[in-house]
Amino acid sequence: ITSLASKACDAPTALITLIDEERQWFKSCFGFETRETDVGLSFCVHAVHQGKMLVVEDATADPRFQDNPLVTEPPHVRFYAGAPLRTPDGVHIGTLCIFDYEARTFDAAQREVLEQLAEMVVDRFEHRSAEAQAEQLIDENPQPMIVYARDDGTVLDANRAAQEQY
Repeated sequence: ITSLASKACDAPTALITLIDEERQWFKSCFGFETRETDVGLSFCVHAVHQGKMLVVEDATADPRFQDNPLVTEPPHVRFYAGAPLRTPDGVHIGTLCIFDYEARTFDAAQREVLEQLAEMVVDRFEHRSAEAQAEQLIDENPQPMIVYARDDGTVLDANRAAQEQY
C-alpha cells in the first residue's frame, strides 16, 4: 500500500505510521530507512489529533514545522500529506502519509486516493486481527476442531486436539 501511495501521489516516500504516547513507528516504509521517531518530531501526530487529513505544502513556511529537525536537517522534508488511520471504534492510531523533499501542491484526486488507501490499511489491520482471534479460538479449544475450505473441502487448519485424535 505504501508503494501504491507513493506512485499514485507522485511522492518519493510513503509510510504507514502507528503512534503511541512516546513514539511513532513505521509499520511499512517506502523510500525511507528510519523505522521510528520521537513523537515530538512527528507530522503525523498533528493529523491524528485533528482527525482529518493534514496537508503541509511547504513545511518551511508552516509555523508548526519550520523549526522541526526533519525540516531543518536531513532528510529536509518540505511537503507532507497524512490521512489518519481510524479504527471502526473511531480511534485514530496513526496515518498513511507521504512526503517529499520539495514543496508542492496536493490536488483533490490525490487526497481522495490517499484517504481510500488509508481505509484499506485499516481494513487490512482489522482482517488480520479477526484472523488472529479465530486462530486463537481454534488453537485454545480443547475439543478437536478442523477448518475446511467451503469450496473444495481442503483442510485449512486443525488444532492440537484434532491432530492428536485424527
